Amino acid sequence: MLKTYPTYTTEESLWQALSEGKEHAYEHLLAQYGDALLAYGLKFTPDRELVKDCIQNVLTHFYLQIHRLSPIKNLKSYLLVMLKHELVNQLNDWHHTLISLDEMPVFNLRASQCLLPKEGLDDAAYQRHVQLMKLLDELPPRQKEAIYLYYIQEIPLKEIAVLMDMEYQSIRNLISRSLRKLREQIVVTGSSSLSLIYLLNGSTFIF
Repeated sequence: MLKTYPTYTTEESLWQALSEGKEHAYEHLLAQYGDALLAYGLKFTPDRELVKDCIQNVLTHFYLQIHRLSPIKNLKSYLLVMLKHELVNQLNDWHHTLISLDEMPVFNLRASQCLLPKEGLDDAAYQRHVQLMKLLDELPPRQKEAIYLYYIQEIPLKEIAVLMDMEYQSIRNLISRSLRKLREQIVVTGSSSLSLIYLLNGSTFIF
């Protein structure tokens, strides 16, 4: 008879199961956030195996330390922060040097390689999408990372501030400035932030 495991519909129920050391809860954690962690790590390095090793280290450390942690409201954000720190540690070991979060490899979105299928879009909409992807690649790395985390990974602004080691208002300003720059450059009659957000949310940045 096949075993059946509970599904976790809230972060609270998942956290409770994780804190109780239930193995299936950790399997659920990896299934739910593994792709997002891999995609984020690959924005800093193309070494897929290194990123996978870092994810495994993060989850192992999380398992061993969870009894010392206060309840975490946003597990995805927490794991992304831990992954970024683990990447720094691994890159330090690899290059035998000391780097900080500010010295991480450049965030590489490669947006122009992530075009939507043309089917289902009229020519004008598809050209706007192509243009937006190209413009995204031209943004400074910090702006690209903020846009990616907020619109693609759907991380709350307060969590992005922690992840990027910036003040909350600075993150708001950074994203606002990024959208304004995109809106000014994209050739769309009556373009608005909403149309840009629609195109961003429809894009696939998971490799």
